Amino acid sequence: MKAEGVVPDKTTYHHILSQCGHHAAAAEAWAVLEDMVAMGIFPDRDAFHNVIRALYSREMRGTWQLLQLMHEAGVPPDAKTFDLVMNRLLESENIELALTYMALMSTRGITPLIHTAAAVIRSAAEHGLPRLALDIAYGFEKAAVRRLEGETWMDCLIASAEASYAEGVVAAWQKCVEELGMLPDEGCCILVLNTAARAGNPKLALDVIRVLQSQNVTWEEHHFAPLIEAFNKAGELKQALEVLGTMQKYGVVPNAGTTQAILHTVGIGKITLDSAWHAVDELHREGKIIDVSAMNIVVRAAVRASDLQRAFGIYKTFSDFNVVPNVDTFNILLSGCVRLAHRELGDKLMAEMREAGMKADATTYKRVIALCLTQPTYEDAFFYLEEMKSEGITPPRTVYDLLIRKCVSTGDPRYQLAVDELLSQGYQMTPGLQTFIDSGGQQQGASEEEDFDAGVVFIDSTASLPW
Repeated sequence: MKAEGVVPDKTTYHHILSQCGHHAAAAEAWAVLEDMVAMGIFPDRDAFHNVIRALYSREMRGTWQLLQLMHEAGVPPDAKTFDLVMNRLLESENIELALTYMALMSTRGITPLIHTAAAVIRSAAEHGLPRLALDIAYGFEKAAVRRLEGETWMDCLIASAEASYAEGVVAAWQKCVEELGMLPDEGCCILVLNTAARAGNPKLALDVIRVLQSQNVTWEEHHFAPLIEAFNKAGELKQALEVLGTMQKYGVVPNAGTTQAILHTVGIGKITLDSAWHAVDELHREGKIIDVSAMNIVVRAAVRASDLQRAFGIYKTFSDFNVVPNVDTFNILLSGCVRLAHRELGDKLMAEMREAGMKADATTYKRVIALCLTQPTYEDAFFYLEEMKSEGITPPRTVYDLLIRKCVSTGDPRYQLAVDELLSQGYQMTPGLQTFIDSGGQQQGASEEEDFDAGVVFIDSTASLPW
């Protein structure tokens, strides 16, 4: 053009700079900008914006130089300028500097473009900063005319749930579900359920269940366990127990972890055995389904209180509640028998299990063997050990530990057979057990004993054996 004597005008330069920006031609953009100034054409904001785009593939130093040039030229940045710079910063995960620029916009009275705000919010959410993401979101909607997209609020919800930020989850859930009518996917709902459980917010948990129901999900244990925990933490035991009946209605079987939250409060926490029994009885009178796991909770509470008579009394009322005892019921009662060394009741339980056609599991055998070992005559412990193996159940180390210690304590040479079998099963001899054997039972050492109430193994170097 110049060779033909045609002087480029501002529009021509804008078109060229636009192409430079589109193709990230940084060197060419700088040259065009310099030529523009040399021709006496004052670069406006759009010209600078195109050069910023062209500099995207280069280090930020060039962008800072250009911004300084804008300042010297008296061209103030607008929302678009900040958008270009901040998006570049967010792409390089420099969220701190992007937030600094957002704060600068606020001091200058400039409202961010909607996609700028959304990008900053998304970045904050992805960096595990849900509180910051929500603050920016609410701040933007307060200052701007346009509303954020639902996807942005969903980013806030997921980030809050992942961080177990209960206040943020409640706020974002209300925005997404109640105001915008969005339906979070199942993964998001599970995260929200877990947060509601930790926060003791059954209202939120129930709303999540409602959303899941509208999506026709296949109900599983992990959908209900957080709801139970939320009710329990809120002190609503009756409702927590009712959920167990609802699970039965949908064919979902509770596992050991489902009722864990309730077990930590009934009998040993703020909820008494009497109040738990009252809750079960009240549900029954209201015609609600009583699940066996709910009854087992009350039985376990009685066992924990060493009230074996009441535990068996509750067990005998199962039929009144249309509940059939399961293997967990018998295992809990057996733990009570072990605590009180009540062999007669233990034998009765084992007989009733067989009459009911119920198959003993590993826990059953562990506890009945431990019960036999509480007696002066303990031959049946070896009988149950053999029966356990014949059923294809590998005896745990705990069983061998108890057998060996009992034999050593009574001078029974069969301890060596138990030691050999322990080693043949692939277990290692623990230092504590070896010390016990070497001392002829005089030094206890660290023993693996079962907490027969909770059904877990713990190490206690000072505790005596359960007999």
